[in-house]
Amino acid sequence: MAHLILSTIVISCAKNEFSEINSCKKYALNIPKSKNDNKGLQKFYLFIDGTPSMKGFIAVNYNNYKFFLENLENIVSVIYKRSDVEYYRFGKQVYKINRNEFRKSSLEMGFYNDPITYIDVVIDSAIKWSFENKHYLILTDLFQQEGDIDKFISKIKELASLDIFMGIVSIDADFKGKVYDVSPSAYSFDYEGKRPFYLLMFSKNLSVIDKIINEISNQIKENVNALIIGNYLSMSNYIPKISGRYEGFFRISDSVMKMNKSELKIPLKMEFDISKYSLLPNFAKVKVIDCEKGKVLLDKSFSIENNILNINFKITKKDKPHIINVNVYSNEIPNWVKEKDMDITKINIWLKNPKEFEGSKTYNFYKFINSAIKVYDNEIVSFNIYLLGG
Repeated sequence: MAHLILSTIVISCAKNEFSEINSCKKYALNIPKSKNDNKGLQKFYLFIDGTPSMKGFIAVNYNNYKFFLENLENIVSVIYKRSDVEYYRFGKQVYKINRNEFRKSSLEMGFYNDPITYIDVVIDSAIKWSFENKHYLILTDLFQQEGDIDKFISKIKELASLDIFMGIVSIDADFKGKVYDVSPSAYSFDYEGKRPFYLLMFSKNLSVIDKIINEISNQIKENVNALIIGNYLSMSNYIPKISGRYEGFFRISDSVMKMNKSELKIPLKMEFDISKYSLLPNFAKVKVIDCEKGKVLLDKSFSIENNILNINFKITKKDKPHIINVNVYSNEIPNWVKEKDMDITKINIWLKNPKEFEGSKTYNFYKFINSAIKVYDNEIVSFNIYLLGG
């Protein structure tokens, strides 16, 4: 969630306010709306990585991976009473499995024998089946070669063009087995210890992803990290909120502004209450436009400190409508992503002494997350503020 605290701007009504707003529309940022109605049956599609790299999660007596498989239906049912889950195994292709196969076979070693992992084929299926009341979950260890990442990112670009949110949850689990495809030479290492598996989520509905992450955190409680990627604030109902009917429409008031003979100085403070799964806002690009003349009065980047954006600007005609375009960005990758990334420069050390192999980390993980964020242009918030003539 995010809210904005806006100082020195109040709302009032005037007969010509809608004509003033219309005069600014052509300068407004396009803000797509998130689908949040959740009406009707919600369909969840779970795709399980069926390749040998996942076997080590099954080889131990009991761990978070098995717990997750056993409790997935509970997680979904807690969130949506009217829901249905379909199950699939994927490797080189996607195979539908029934509920009994999921509940029993996915906990057996023989389930994980597909020699190749192609996550992009899963995204192809999602795009084909649409996202109307449909939500896609992918369970994998996310070990990817350079070419795999390029293919996957190209599919995420398609999803971004459809205004789809992406969520990722990292869960550590006991592991005893072989880790494959380490480095461009695709070495394999035996490993026993904690190793992360990942749940990728794709949905038009931000709240679905947020609720799933919360429920997983509530049930597993530790060794869980998560991140939401996408323009999730601009595409949801988190655009600026002020009490009253005229949401996002602000009228300049002489009583709260300092006016000299030629200009009106406007200080604007915005405080973002960011979810713990969000990227942290670092800077904003702000543009102030005189809607009558189409003149840009301000076009500047501002830093954001402690989730607070402070803007000071001037206008020369307080009786004319203006519009403020605000785009907020993040260029900071969470620390847990960096900690999970495998340092492949140590490969020669591991080849000489396999016991030193760092199986608790994921090959190319940082590159994948960074590339996915860039697909959305690092943007996390965008909105318009209308300043109507007094």
